[in-house]
Amino acid sequence: MKNLTNKEFVPVIYGDKPVRALYVDVGADFLCFSAHWHERIELLRIREGSLNLKRGEDDVVLKGGEMGIICSEQLHKGVSGKSGTKYDVLMFDVNYFLNSTVPSFKYLEPLVNLTAIFDIKTDNERIVECFDKIYAMCKDKESHPLLLIAAVYEILGLLYENCLLNFKETPTPSDIKFGKVIKYVNENFCERISVESISQMFGYNKSYFCRKFKTVTGTNIMNYILILRLEKSLKMLKESEESIASIAEICGFGDFPYFCRSFKKHYGKTPREYRKSASKEKPVKVVNL
Repeated sequence: MKNLTNKEFVPVIYGDKPVRALYVDVGADFLCFSAHWHERIELLRIREGSLNLKRGEDDVVLKGGEMGIICSEQLHKGVSGKSGTKYDVLMFDVNYFLNSTVPSFKYLEPLVNLTAIFDIKTDNERIVECFDKIYAMCKDKESHPLLLIAAVYEILGLLYENCLLNFKETPTPSDIKFGKVIKYVNENFCERISVESISQMFGYNKSYFCRKFKTVTGTNIMNYILILRLEKSLKMLKESEESIASIAEICGFGDFPYFCRSFKKHYGKTPREYRKSASKEKPVKVVNL
């Protein structure tokens, strides 16, 4: 059975405006969002404090005035700093902004096809100002949706000008095929899968497959699978009453001691310690605009 736990598959309701905005306020060392992925772009703007943002193998600390950039289908995770954090979020699906113009084909479709990737962090003044403008429009019920659409095109243009890491205008058949690999892993990470089984399933040489996977996701495949499994176990420890041993098995860990070691190395607590502390966590304050 397919498992989509770490895909944020609950649809975002945009309403009349094609951008969703949130305000988040949390205390120190709080897991703001566990490792997951989605098919939209997400921009974070830090107001106060700091946020430790991990995207693939990139790991940065965002401070006041800085922005984090999360592209489509990129595995990411955020933890507040020692003094907590307050931040704003903008989220939008590039698919909604596609049209028949040449710039749309040249610059928007690569964002959908994962052949254009932006840097994880920016403090560019023009980008931050554009973020704030879009955020204000989302708050203002009288702001016209067409002006908001124009501002989204503006911020995407600024990201292209200032934050572009990789760009390929048209995906090759290889890119399209590898996109299917990523989706397969995202949907089956709790099953008994390995580098050998996946590379054979999709007809790749093992060495080439490993290099390609790291290029696309920013991390090696076994670490990618491990993170997905650990984050699913974290969610289950907090939200379910399953035994810890059962959770380990459900999440794809055949070796219980290995699960416990990996969990403590990744989170600094044993599964039992985390379950006990999670019951005392204060809920995150999120305001939908």
